[in-house]
Amino acid sequence: MRMAVLLAALSVVSACSSSPASDSTTTSLATAPTTATTSATTTTTLEAIPIWVRAQVEPRSPTNGYETMNAVVAFGDQLVAAGTSERGAEVWLSSDGLRWSRVALQPDLAVPGSEINDMILAGPGLVGAGEAGGEDGYSPAVWTSTDGLEWTLVSPDPPTFERPGYGGIAALTAGPDRLVAVGYGWSNAAIWTSVDGAQWSPIPHDDDLFGDASEASYRTIDDVVAFEGGFVAVGMAQDGDNARASVWLSADGITWSRHDAFPAGAVTGYQAMRSVAISNGSLIAVGVDRPGDTPAVWSSNNGVEWTLLRRGSHFGGRGILGTAYSEMRAVIATDGGMLAVGSIQEAGFFDGAVWSSTDGFSWGREETAALGGRWSQDLNSAAEFAGGIAVIGTDTTEIGGVTAAAWFIGPSTAVVPTTTTTEAPKPTIVTPPDAPEFLMRCGSRTRPYETPPPLTYPDCPWVTTTDPFWSVARWMLDPANPPEPSESVLHILVREGVCANVHTEERGIRTILMSSGNDAVVFVLLEPTGFGGGCIIGPGVPLTIDLGRPLGELTVFEGFFVPPLERYPVP
Repeated sequence: MRMAVLLAALSVVSACSSSPASDSTTTSLATAPTTATTSATTTTTLEAIPIWVRAQVEPRSPTNGYETMNAVVAFGDQLVAAGTSERGAEVWLSSDGLRWSRVALQPDLAVPGSEINDMILAGPGLVGAGEAGGEDGYSPAVWTSTDGLEWTLVSPDPPTFERPGYGGIAALTAGPDRLVAVGYGWSNAAIWTSVDGAQWSPIPHDDDLFGDASEASYRTIDDVVAFEGGFVAVGMAQDGDNARASVWLSADGITWSRHDAFPAGAVTGYQAMRSVAISNGSLIAVGVDRPGDTPAVWSSNNGVEWTLLRRGSHFGGRGILGTAYSEMRAVIATDGGMLAVGSIQEAGFFDGAVWSSTDGFSWGREETAALGGRWSQDLNSAAEFAGGIAVIGTDTTEIGGVTAAAWFIGPSTAVVPTTTTTEAPKPTIVTPPDAPEFLMRCGSRTRPYETPPPLTYPDCPWVTTTDPFWSVARWMLDPANPPEPSESVLHILVREGVCANVHTEERGIRTILMSSGNDAVVFVLLEPTGFGGGCIIGPGVPLTIDLGRPLGELTVFEGFFVPPLERYPVP
């Protein structure tokens, strides 16, 4: 985006429509005086380094449906990812991590309600596991493949997985002489074993190990790893109001014991281990810690005694007590250390998040815009491949669909960067004639005026408005009235920016335009209301804005995002 010019020359255009927006509203925008600052820069060329790149995933129709990549593995000279869509279980292949093709639909994948949650190299080549729908609900399911292209739905004899109710397999691992699968059923956890990936046997149910049907004794097992000739599984155990990170241990995959990562009563709230891997002989588990809804990392040398290494804002998430929710969902060991993936919430949306560590003990989140996007992104799994890392998950489309998404970093994504040294920026002060008392910026509510105001995002300066505590709304082009390059009128649909307040049609709307040269950023403000309403998920409220110049001469951005998102011409 060409947003840097907005810091050098800024003009603000403001107008008001305080009446309810139940009908299409036309707003004419007029110019006001401004002041701005500039900075001196020095540029230095560096050596090429790999960067995160969004991969191309073969699209599917309809785009307003649901699909997700849940698991990825390196298999020979290709990557194999698996997940689900409305069609059933889905599989994708990639030879470079940057371009993904969809495996042709086949009867054993096109089982209603089927989903592959995890996948490992075992059995005839690949073993995938998850769940499949049936007349009585969901049941655990296993698929095998010799090449990643053709898949067979396993039918054990006797029918181990065919039981009424809801259940599925969350994760798999291969030990010295058997495979172990862990998963879930109605309010309880479950474990199965197999020697070949085709025939499976359940571990007999025990209420203390796996929980019972009551909410007071709830267990989940989310991942399992082979460790020192045995197995370690991780998850959560809830007794009463508190949930604790919990671990299941076995020397042979048959006999199991459960251990809390912390003694009962030592912690309150909610802690859960989501994934576990091995680094330098130590077990490293990742997950989530509440209150605060922040990532957490645990370590252990034996699976019984655990240390909480890091949690909270160290990982970049501030939780429900601040303004964000973040969680680590998966962790893998790499040649350079360890890597965890998940998501972090900002301004009501989720961005994909990657954390890395050289030793499993000291962690940092990789700051890159490539893992984010227009709406919400979530990362579910990762795999090393071709000297790099592939991560997979989901992305949300503008019309409400959820699509499979993938990213890659490695030698093939290396670029020659430039480093720019810039003098500390000064806040941009905007002073319209009526001396307003409130300020706003991208993705925020208006706030009391300060002199000078803090400049939180250098590429998104504060601008003035007379409206106290109005919220910045999202908007999109109205498909029923597409832009005409020769006209100055822009037809948009306004939607709530964050999940709060009441229906947009019952609230006043104000528009603010930031412009510089041929670039224009359109902000839409919504009148404040009391909390308690639901999210606005419909098509939006129509609004017509006159930009004063032919649209063909302009590039128009939406001001809700940081940095603002280009809307016209359609990228």
